[in-house]
Amino acid sequence: IKFVRENPEGTRLYLLSHHDSSKLMEAYSLHFPKNGSSEGIMTPHQGQAFLHVLKGKIRFVLDGKDYSLENRDNLYFDSHLSHKAYNDNSRGESSVLWIVSPPNI
Repeated sequence: IKFVRENPEGTRLYLLSHHDSSKLMEAYSLHFPKNGSSEGIMTPHQGQAFLHVLKGKIRFVLDGKDYSLENRDNLYFDSHLSHKAYNDNSRGESSVLWIVSPPNI
């Protein structure tokens, strides 16, 4: 697990495998502090994405539509659509597994 970056809200992005230009996808773990979001970390790009809620609750806005995701919920979407994840867990941190194809970070 390799730390990649953190946004001003404190959301942290970790790469779960070694980066390799020949890979067709990459898996990440995002850890959202209370009131954190994916702003500036996960951005629209060509390809697809899959996310799985590992802990807490996530409000996910995809192309203007809100989705409420809880522990063990999944979402699969086209990454070129506008999207942002928000920690919706009033009790603290939430985390997700986020897989993107092709790699773009």
